[in-house]
Amino acid sequence: MSAFIRGGMAERAELLGQGQTRQDLTVSRAMGVVYTNATGKVILLLLTVNIAANYGSAQLLINGLQCAVVQRTTATMLESIHCEVLPGETYTLQNLASSAINKWIEVR
Repeated sequence: MSAFIRGGMAERAELLGQGQTRQDLTVSRAMGVVYTNATGKVILLLLTVNIAANYGSAQLLINGLQCAVVQRTTATMLESIHCEVLPGETYTLQNLASSAINKWIEVR
């Protein structure tokens, strides 16, 4: 992510978090659904995934590219994923095996 510099100051509209808030979207987001960042700004995903079984895993895809993978080979645990999504990009969290959304926060 980059900000435009004019006269030694970054344009506020271009900085992540400026004019944005943290939103808990846990109840309205689901695994396997493709979402599009239509905000016109970069958004930040803050995801926690519950890996419930040995060899459970999940992956985050942005524009079809694997940006993060979480996997567990022993007991149940929570894994975190943090990722930026550029304007117009699509994003989806896929359940590869024995995983579920614990928390889905977006800065948007």
